[in-house]
Amino acid sequence: AFSLGFYGFKGGIFSFMTGGEYLVWGPGSSVNGANNSIGLALNMCLPVFWYLAKQEKGLVKKALQATFFLSMPPILFTYSRASALTSPIVLLAMLFKGRHRFTGIAVILIGVTLAIPFVPDRWWSRQQTTLEYEADTSAMSRIDNWKFCWRLAVDRPLTGGGFEFSGRETFFKYAPEFLMTYGKEFNSHNVFFSVLAAHGFPGLFFFSGMLLST
Repeated sequence: AFSLGFYGFKGGIFSFMTGGEYLVWGPGSSVNGANNSIGLALNMCLPVFWYLAKQEKGLVKKALQATFFLSMPPILFTYSRASALTSPIVLLAMLFKGRHRFTGIAVILIGVTLAIPFVPDRWWSRQQTTLEYEADTSAMSRIDNWKFCWRLAVDRPLTGGGFEFSGRETFFKYAPEFLMTYGKEFNSHNVFFSVLAAHGFPGLFFFSGMLLST
């Protein structure tokens, strides 16, 4: 929690100091370095911060609570649309698991209402592209990538293309128009299509079953 919380704590201070005008990034070239990745990691850790804070006392408890609240602004100011959509879902799921759900919802609504005037226009413009995705190259590249994953899975339904399925040669074979349009291969940004392309339909079945059973 403190390992990833460090970036949430630091990112929260950075977001307040800059007014959210600049993107929050993770640590260098690590697996959490990209804005989407650190946004996902912090979203996943919010319940962990809160749970551990309830178990601890004194300074550690306060540090975890501070990390929880300070991690919310950097999740938004990664400018990751997926992180912005996921954050309220995580918070609502936590609230409905707790005892004071209606009080928590009221506090969040008041907090959001007070924060809205301070959110920069640049952030709103970025989120608006979720509704106007046809005009956004990044969004369309993901949809086209999902088509590539589907074609690969249909061609190799039992085994998929393996862990390294998204190489340039595979794109040339299954989606040459993708390389012509975007100039390089992209990540699918979708775990289900990635599992489908890597391991075929049986892999997707077992992966989905694992999620549904826990």
